[in-house]
Amino acid sequence: MPFTEEFYKHLGQRGVSRAEALQQAQQVMLQDPNFQAPSFWASYVLVGSWF
Repeated sequence: MPFTEEFYKHLGQRGVSRAEALQQAQQVMLQDPNFQAPSFWASYVLVGSWF
């Protein structure tokens, strides 16, 4: 489960901002024991408008 796949899955939902999609993708990664290490999800940062 790549992080970007989770991010865009959430971003494609109506009414979900980029910041919310990022947070939801991070939460999904944290729930999977194979991807809990910050190296899988912590390096992603939003730049500019978060809306």
